[in-house]
Amino acid sequence: MVKKNHQSTSNQSLFEFKLQNEVLFLTQFLTLPHVERFIQDVLKIARKYEGKTLTLNLDDLESIDSAGVTSLYFLKEKLAGMDIRIQITGGSESIREKLEIFEFRNSETDKKPERIPFFALIGDSIYNFFYDYIVNFLILAANVTYWSITDVFRKKTHRKGEFFNQAVHIGVNAVYIVGTMSFIIGLVLALQSAAQLRNFGANIFIVDLTVIAMMREMGPLITAILVAGRSGSSIAAEVATMKVTSELDALKTMALNPIRFVIIPKMYGSFVTMPFLTIPMMIMLTENVARSDDRCGASITRWTATM
Repeated sequence: MVKKNHQSTSNQSLFEFKLQNEVLFLTQFLTLPHVERFIQDVLKIARKYEGKTLTLNLDDLESIDSAGVTSLYFLKEKLAGMDIRIQITGGSESIREKLEIFEFRNSETDKKPERIPFFALIGDSIYNFFYDYIVNFLILAANVTYWSITDVFRKKTHRKGEFFNQAVHIGVNAVYIVGTMSFIIGLVLALQSAAQLRNFGANIFIVDLTVIAMMREMGPLITAILVAGRSGSSIAAEVATMKVTSELDALKTMALNPIRFVIIPKMYGSFVTMPFLTIPMMIMLTENVARSDDRCGASITRWTATM
């Protein structure tokens, strides 16, 4: 039998343990002042211990603190590496509650991830792509279409002045960049067309080529690209900021649809201002060509007659 005494000057001044056969009896108070010495003594005993199981009996233990509980679980894990299995038995109800509260639990990060089969990975990737992108996009498009149509007839639900704010933000503020880029694109197109058509003696068709291309295709297309790049990125940044700051969650908490009150006014602003942006866009695109050829008036007249 091995018996150890630990003493200190505190009220909980005594801690003892004794080893009988394969049972280690703990008595009195297992608290912070005794923990370090207790661990050292038990490890010394374990090095000479020949059994495979060691039972810690807490029936005579009057009190234990968090440091004492931690020492018990530390010894349990430490002796497991020495092929000695620790069992903790007995103890009052309060001691058992403390043991349960401070019990060591294996972290999920320590577990090795299970190997997923190759075809399962492919199937999971296809499902996530289909659901996260296609299905969610269709749901978003359906919501935008539905609220865009129904809110036209529900004027009382609109925020006063929101449509004009979005029209100014999306359309009016984009006039400068759209006009500048249109002028530059028209100038470059006219110069490049003249350089190539001159080789075939077809300079008289520069105006026809440029005006028809601008009016029919490139004018609306370039306007849409510029608005998507300028106003679209601004809208995306605004909505993302509202998501990060939980403003969209606040709308949902108040039973307000974020698509209806955030996206739909922007859609209305885009629908109304896009035609008004396209018209000056086409004018700026064809202005350089119109000034570069004396036959501009006759060419435009001849083109409009064929429409």
